[in-house]
Amino acid sequence: MDWLGKTIHRQHHETPYFHISLDPPGLILSVMAAAALLFGLLFQWGALSLTATAAYYSAGLLYEWLHYVVHTHWVPPQGWLRSVRRHHMLHHCRNEDYWLSFTAPAVDAWFGTLPSSASSVPLTAMARKGHSATASGSSSRAGLASVAAAGDARDVREEAVAVTAGAAAARR
Repeated sequence: MDWLGKTIHRQHHETPYFHISLDPPGLILSVMAAAALLFGLLFQWGALSLTATAAYYSAGLLYEWLHYVVHTHWVPPQGWLRSVRRHHMLHHCRNEDYWLSFTAPAVDAWFGTLPSSASSVPLTAMARKGHSATASGSSSRAGLASVAAAGDARDVREEAVAVTAGAAAARR
C-alpha cells in the first residue's frame, strides 16, 4: 500500500543526499494542527494540553533541525550528532529499510533495524541511485563512499548500543 508518508520518504531518497531537507510546510502545519486538536480533546483544553502540544512541537522542531543538519556537508567533529549523521547516511547510502530512527539511533537496536554490520545488509537500488546522484560532486564522493562501505555500521552500532545502555542505566 502506498500512503503519503511512504511517498514523501521515497521522494526524499530520490533527491541527492546533500540538499535542504525539510518537510513541506503544508504537511508540517497539518500535523501540528492535528496534534493540537488531539491534545486539546485528550486533556480537555487545559494546561496539560498546552504542555503536551508545546512538547510535541519542540520534538518536531528538533527532528526537522537534525534532519536539515545531517543533509549538509558539515561533519560534526565527534559525539552524538556525528553518530546521528552517520546513522542517517547509512540509511540513505546502504539500505532505506535499516537505520530508520536517525534522531535516536538506539531505537533501531530495540526494533531490529540496526544490523550487526553494513556488509550484512544488501545495497538497495534506491540507495545506489541516491548515492550515485550525490557522489557526482567530488567533495561528497569520499564521505558517502565510506559510509556505503561495509565497515562503517560497526561504529554506528557501538554508539547506539552505548546510548541504549546509558538510557537503561538512567531509568534504573
